[in-house]
Amino acid sequence: MATNSHTHPPPSSSQPRLRLPRQLLRPRSRPIDIRAIVAIDPVYADIPLSYIQHVLEKIGPPLLCAMSSSTATPPTGQVPRELRLVCNDVSVEPPSHIIAAYGTTDNRIVLFPVHAIILVTNCAHLPTLPISRPDTPAAPGGVVTLPVIPLRLPSPASFPILLSYLYTKRPEPLLAELLTAPSTSSIAQLARAQAAAFPVQALVANILKAQGLWNNASALGISDDKLFQALELAWEVLLQALGISTGQSVEAGITVDGELE
Repeated sequence: MATNSHTHPPPSSSQPRLRLPRQLLRPRSRPIDIRAIVAIDPVYADIPLSYIQHVLEKIGPPLLCAMSSSTATPPTGQVPRELRLVCNDVSVEPPSHIIAAYGTTDNRIVLFPVHAIILVTNCAHLPTLPISRPDTPAAPGGVVTLPVIPLRLPSPASFPILLSYLYTKRPEPLLAELLTAPSTSSIAQLARAQAAAFPVQALVANILKAQGLWNNASALGISDDKLFQALELAWEVLLQALGISTGQSVEAGITVDGELE
């Protein structure tokens, strides 16, 4: 569960004009370093990465429930090295760390309890994570103390959507955050559905959310074909929808009012 510890600065009176790229370029893939996995728990030393990832696809959804139901009290001043986390789901192991995410253009901090094994098996670009293996509380409402890891992201606001995907590896919920119609439709049908369902401002918000997800995945060194295929689909659909709604040519380039969060 994400927790804000600071408020947004007042919005600007005018928004910049953005020219949206025709396509989003995939980042260069970088392999996951097994040493980063062993560093958080030596028990993984002799286990193949592919097997760890396979097991995590099975247990990721219940871990996500435990993560989503936990709460951390946001600090009032400087972010501390440790925070107490209330665990409301004790059916599985609790989160191991708290990510203190912040953006590149403001100092807002958002707290995300996470299971380190989910991050280190998916993200090649991470700060060093200290060992943290808290015991599962005996009852709901129990408290664990976790290390806090500052992490700069291009788009902290879209990080919860990316986190959910990393836990479940299901693109459908991610696409549902960006598109209103079933993804089984053709791209042209989906684009027309978005243009009919959303005003231009909402389409812009969704395409910037997709760009934020893409930028976060790139910054974290994630190499996941299903993730990038889903984002490529959403980008193409939303770009065409904006072309329909604004009368601009997708091939010539679309310009909108807004900025990445």
